[in-house]
Amino acid sequence: MNSNSTQRWLARVAMPLAILLAFSGSALAQCDITWPGNPAPVPITIVIDPITGNAVLNKNNLGGITSGLCGPLDMDEKVRFYTSAAKTTFFQPVNPYAVNFDCSDVGSTITIWVALNDGLNGLFSLNPASESDPVQISVMLVDNTLPLPGAFPADVTVNSSEDTLGDCELTNLFANTFEDIAIFGINGGPAGPNEFIDNCLGALSVTYELSGATVLGEQSAPFLFPYVWDAGLATFKVGTTVVTYRIYDNNIALGAGNPVVITTNVTVLDDEDPTITCPVDQMVDTDPGACTAAIPGLAAATYSDNCMVTAVTWSTDPLDMVVPVASPLTGINTLTATFPAGTTTVTFQAEDAGGLTGTCTFDVIVTDNEDPVITCPPSDTVFASPPPACTYIAGTELDYTTATDNCSVTSIVNNINGLNTLNTVVFTLGLNAIVWEAGDAQGNTHTCTFNLTVLDTLAPAGPMAGDTIEVNVTLGDCSATVSYEYPGLLTYTPAECTISVSLMEGPAVVNGVEDTTFLDVLVPFEEGPGRINAGFGAGATLSFPVGWTSIPYTWTDGAGNKTIEYIVVHVIENIPPDAVCKPSVLLPLDAMGQATLTVDMVNNNSFDNCSLDTLYLSQTAFSCDDLTGTHIVTLTVEDDADNTATCTTTIDVVDNLVPLVLCPGSKTVTTNMGCSANNVAGIGMTPGGSPLTPGQYSDNCPNATVAWQLTGLQQVPALTRCRPANRLVPVSPL
Repeated sequence: MNSNSTQRWLARVAMPLAILLAFSGSALAQCDITWPGNPAPVPITIVIDPITGNAVLNKNNLGGITSGLCGPLDMDEKVRFYTSAAKTTFFQPVNPYAVNFDCSDVGSTITIWVALNDGLNGLFSLNPASESDPVQISVMLVDNTLPLPGAFPADVTVNSSEDTLGDCELTNLFANTFEDIAIFGINGGPAGPNEFIDNCLGALSVTYELSGATVLGEQSAPFLFPYVWDAGLATFKVGTTVVTYRIYDNNIALGAGNPVVITTNVTVLDDEDPTITCPVDQMVDTDPGACTAAIPGLAAATYSDNCMVTAVTWSTDPLDMVVPVASPLTGINTLTATFPAGTTTVTFQAEDAGGLTGTCTFDVIVTDNEDPVITCPPSDTVFASPPPACTYIAGTELDYTTATDNCSVTSIVNNINGLNTLNTVVFTLGLNAIVWEAGDAQGNTHTCTFNLTVLDTLAPAGPMAGDTIEVNVTLGDCSATVSYEYPGLLTYTPAECTISVSLMEGPAVVNGVEDTTFLDVLVPFEEGPGRINAGFGAGATLSFPVGWTSIPYTWTDGAGNKTIEYIVVHVIENIPPDAVCKPSVLLPLDAMGQATLTVDMVNNNSFDNCSLDTLYLSQTAFSCDDLTGTHIVTLTVEDDADNTATCTTTIDVVDNLVPLVLCPGSKTVTTNMGCSANNVAGIGMTPGGSPLTPGQYSDNCPNATVAWQLTGLQQVPALTRCRPANRLVPVSPL
């Protein structure tokens, strides 16, 4: 019940009460009041107005009662509402026949005493005699009207920078952006945007919950002033946050639409770019052996964002030919790459979740301080041209153009003509030092040196020492005496690059073996006396053995070049040997029936003027097949010069070995045919091996024959009676 309305009428109570008391003694007959079933107290439920939140208790709420003598409840004045059964005080003094309620009474059970009268004693009669006895009633005030929202608050989109805090959120929407998501409760209607209607605003509890980008559990909504609640005072993170208001009507049980839910979206945009600071310019040298430098894990000096930096990447101009190593396009990355020599500008970029970026740049300066590598070929020796030039004219074969550099070789020059080629350069006899220098684009240089030695390799043009001298061996000897002339230096004037020519004789080579004493029988050799076939040479006479003998004459110039000429003597051995055979040879077979004829069995002191080399027979193997007749064998005798002679001998092959025989043992048998024993077994002879067993024989040659005879047998006349049939007949061994 609204307490304010009660107070307003207190001043008016005194007069009506006095009047009621004055008429209390003149009542008519007393009314009665009856409820169906006569509950005690009588329950009455009143629903408050869905718009105003007010309610009234009057005769209209007392349906179903009867009033007896007082008649029907057709007048407001017939009803009196008291505070107690004594009926001394009206429940609402200013209005005895009605009780006014408001939202504050909802949920309360109010005990009131009601009495009826005939309605003839005026509005303010107090306990007239005609009133019924009071009946206690319990009044329950009910609110069953849920809040009714109008248009929900419009979705809001704001920037994170508008609160100037430099963070990844926005606090107090209205204060910073004049965007309002507050909800307003009103009575009446209709409800506009951000408003809702309810009959009992004071009975409401409002909460809010944040989900999405911002997460905040359900809690009481800030109450700005009467019936205005604002979730916009919260702090919203970047992204879209769903704001859920819940309006709880405390007069109504939860569920079935209580609470009323109002939602709106708050989108906070990140409009603040990240900041990033690059490292200082990087000064590095090229890696050894490379025209690049590896930069491992170089990070940005600093980077930050009002929200969060989600990616730090780097980039260079594609034309700079930077080769990245494990540098993905997302995430927080360091600079790991290989940079070419020179200056490369690198851009670091920081990016946040909203796609905003910030950049900075710095230079990577790669300096090539590495010298080229040039390796000269090994020192070389070349041959001078013939006299009179005696020089070496280079072509391109001496050019060394394969120098390398970690970057690139830009020049290769030599110290002879300052060019990259030695083509047409003339080199004189002796040692010539050549220096090659390689340079790169950065001015780094490296040199190497190789020596070119120009040699006089032209041998002296020595005079011919003569043709080969061929003679036959002296009969009955193994050598021949030969006279020859040898060369000298008396008239020798050769064209030489290196003058001063000397001549040396020997040593002789006899049949492939050097013989240092072969020439000792001659007078000592002198260089100057003369030259062969020129009339100035000195003669020599020597005994040369069969075969080849060469005497070298070596012409040597000042450079050590030699020309060797030879006097060659070929003594031909053309006398065949004498072959002498024995007239005949008796050749016995061995136990295997074989015999081998050797040269020594046939040779009878064959000889040669030099020496014999090979003796061989026309047949050496004989067997049992050769026992009949005689055989002619030829002995061939060959000397060291391949001269041959032959002779023959007669070979008589004989078998001097007798057969071996082991007879069977003595045997006694029983007659089996009259007075005789036929088909006696075990007394025959068969070929055998070694060792023999009884009844076997063997020989070194095949086809041995076996002969046998019987001795000691008694001849029995036909008419003579035989011995008993069981008499044993002895058989003598063979």
